[in-house]
Amino acid sequence: MKSPREHALGLLNKAEHGLVAAEATLSTGRALDMVCFHAQQAAEKSLKALLALHDVEYP
Repeated sequence: MKSPREHALGLLNKAEHGLVAAEATLSTGRALDMVCFHAQQAAEKSLKALLALHDVEYP
């Protein structure tokens, strides 16, 4: 089983990938709904990373 720190770092890595996807989509000037989706997912994963770091369960 991963430590809380390892779990948090994994979530932050996924959040970063989501931001990369949002930025790439934004640069096209199209599909702004997908930009918002990826940005929201990145924010959610970042918050979950904070909870995971402190070993707090989340849905």
